[in-house]
Amino acid sequence: MMSAFRTAPVLLCALLLAVPAVMPADAGGDGASRADVPAGCYLSEKANFTLIHLEGDPATIGRNHGVLLAEKIQRGIAAYAHCSSDWYGLTWAQCRKNAVFYWPNVPAEYQQEIEGIAEGAASQGVLNPDGATVDWIDILAYNAVWDIWWRLSLPGNKFWWFPFRDDGTERPHHCSGFVATGKGWTRDGGFVLAQSLWMPYFLPPAQAVWCDIVPSQGNRIFMQLTAGMVWSGTEYYVNSAGLVAAETTLGVGAHVWGGTPAFVRIRRAIQYASTIDEFRDQMLQDTNGAYCSDYLLGDAKTNEVAVLELGGRTWALARTSDGYLPSCNYPWDTKVADEMGEPQGAAHGCWPRWTRIQDLCEQNKGNITVEFGKMLLGDHYDSASAGINRSGRSLCGHGENTTSGYPHGSQDAKVTNQSMAARMQVWARFGHSCGEPYIVEEHAAAHSNQITPDLQDMIAGPWATFGALNPLQVSVVDQNGVKVGSARVVARDEYDGTLTVINVTDGKALVDYFPAGRYTFTARSGNAVAKVQVAVSGPSSVDLVITEGGQPSPVLAMQGAVLVAAVALVAAVAVLVWRRRGRKARAGP
Repeated sequence: MMSAFRTAPVLLCALLLAVPAVMPADAGGDGASRADVPAGCYLSEKANFTLIHLEGDPATIGRNHGVLLAEKIQRGIAAYAHCSSDWYGLTWAQCRKNAVFYWPNVPAEYQQEIEGIAEGAASQGVLNPDGATVDWIDILAYNAVWDIWWRLSLPGNKFWWFPFRDDGTERPHHCSGFVATGKGWTRDGGFVLAQSLWMPYFLPPAQAVWCDIVPSQGNRIFMQLTAGMVWSGTEYYVNSAGLVAAETTLGVGAHVWGGTPAFVRIRRAIQYASTIDEFRDQMLQDTNGAYCSDYLLGDAKTNEVAVLELGGRTWALARTSDGYLPSCNYPWDTKVADEMGEPQGAAHGCWPRWTRIQDLCEQNKGNITVEFGKMLLGDHYDSASAGINRSGRSLCGHGENTTSGYPHGSQDAKVTNQSMAARMQVWARFGHSCGEPYIVEEHAAAHSNQITPDLQDMIAGPWATFGALNPLQVSVVDQNGVKVGSARVVARDEYDGTLTVINVTDGKALVDYFPAGRYTFTARSGNAVAKVQVAVSGPSSVDLVITEGGQPSPVLAMQGAVLVAAVALVAAVAVLVWRRRGRKARAGP
């Protein structure tokens, strides 16, 4: 009976939490009121991510970026300063000196955006790792840090990720991903593209941002953003041309002096490329050879997918309209592997993940979906040991469980498909891709030597959808076409269940920033209701004609169901208590 008393409150809380969060349209986030958000911008929080919208000329985009994400910018710069010191022995002052070398190769529009970020962040009191007010050189060094690291590394350095660390034989790993397309492989024939970011755990939540940028020229960009960067930094992008790009990092190739830095090339590619071929050309144009990577690509217009493998001077492109392509830091092209001094096959540390992706795709041929992508990124099977092994050899990275215990691994997961990409929408999860938490105290018990003051718990969030933000016009009329004086409209995201409340006055409501997605809109005015399903992509309008009677709104229906269940639970516990007392009374003292 005691178990019933212990269980009842837990079940009751679970039932109450089952009611989906109800958000007012245009709600602000991160503790900011609407008055704190600059004109032309949007800021909110969802599922442990920050969602922002930026538009205008480069300086304006940068300034508003710096203002809205100031706290995360300071966290991000500190994390990359930590990495630079820990892995390369560089002070932040040395990073700044190295960064200035790249400034002449940064186009004017990105120079202005970098200067704007610095101005906005400085206005909010952001300090650099040396305690000085952040300036444009700090933001430049932060953006160019991967270029700086590459220039300091030699091809064939097995521990290129940790050049001054060699505290274990297991090679450090980075990111996992795949892309598949065609009726022979995916359930609906449209492409599915998934990727996770692996970085040290002292970076989050600086990288937990979804940013919708409308620049004054080129494509609109929706990307996961490391706050303070003009490129993603987490390497997941969707642009308004329907092009999706995600990356997993390779080893070190030859450096090309005087070339365009990698952070400029990737931002330029996603902003100005509309096809896979144009993306390739942008990435190869005037390259400095830094940041050798595999870029997973999907084109929502043609449903073709590809992987662009970039060495320093060598490259390869694999593409298909009916197949799958894995990516997990493994150099599949022989020329690229030779340039980097990388082995291929089982001798490469990423081989277990490479073969696991292939096994899972082959096993699910014809049935690959977004849900499959989520499962793959959270997979813990280790092909090398032929068993479950939460480590650097599983698709969901858990570096804290390796021999060295270095706090490094997956800290998010992202998946999109062809139809979502066409409207600039993605699925994402914050934290370990599998959903398990990283707890500093537990890690310290096993690897106290790896604990630093900037580490913090990383609690995974739920899978949720995120999309580009557009104006939404909602109108509500009765059967005679007369505007309804007031109505309550609830928009339910058909993917993740998020509910957004829109209050309509005099038959109309305008929501300035509404995320792309598929929704069921339910309007209610008194006893009159209306319901319609709409795919929101770009500026949209929803027209509802209400009629008397009908079903209650989804919010009221859910709340009513939970209330009934809660009452039933309380009644059941009361009956159990009554029966137990009755038995005791009959048994006597």
